[in-house]
This record gives sequence, C-alpha cells and structure tokens, in this order.
Amino acid sequence: MNLNESGGTALRQTTLARAAGCGSVPPAPHASATKKAERQPARPGMLLTSAQAAAEVFGVSERTFHSFRQQSWFADVVRPRVLSPRVVRWVRAELETAALNCPTVTSPEPERLVRGRLAKASRRPAPDAGQAAA
Repeated sequence: MNLNESGGTALRQTTLARAAGCGSVPPAPHASATKKAERQPARPGMLLTSAQAAAEVFGVSERTFHSFRQQSWFADVVRPRVLSPRVVRWVRAELETAALNCPTVTSPEPERLVRGRLAKASRRPAPDAGQAAA
C-alpha cells in the first residue's frame, strides 16, 4: 500500500468517524489556536522586544501600549527601532525606564460618580444600632 493511499484511507476513516459522532477521534485543532499556543512571552534577557512583549512590561494591552507611544512621557524616553518596514522593536531597558517614570493619575473622581455613589449610600437602610450591639 502506497503512503498516499494509506493517508487517503485514514482521512476517509477519520471523516466518517467524525460524521458518525465517534468520540474516539479527537477533532483537529483550529490553525489559529495552535499559533496562539506557540506564542511565548518575551524572555527577560531579550534586548529588543515586540509590541506584545513591551505591553507585558507595562502590564497593559497592546492597544494601550500603542496609546502610550503618543504621550510625551513615553516618547521622550523610548524610541522604536525599525528593523524593516514591518518589524518594529523596542529596547527593554528604555521600556523599564519609562515604566518607572510613568505618571500616576492624580485627577479626582468625576463629580457625576461621586453624586451617584452618595445617592446609592443614602438609599441603603442604616444598620440598626440594637442589632449591632447584640
């Protein structure tokens, strides 16, 4: 029996088994699932990191990382290294420096949220002092 013949036979048997609902034949994994499983986080010793690994340095999503790139506290410290038109990397040491200098949010809670929180608290019944002492 030729290799092609056995492969075709096995393929037909697998397809028939799936159609019949046999549980002994596991379904083939989806191509994107195997690619995601193959991704690994950047190793700490890597000098240049991708956008995904750079986002992990900050503990944010890749989209948030790209929004950081537009802000002055980030752009003054970190410069992207363009290795080719489609390959952009960042120096990990620069990312860590930017993370240490990242500004904290100092704006107060929006007034609308404060009013809502106070209104919600006023609707709750006050704890009974007699039950609390018992």
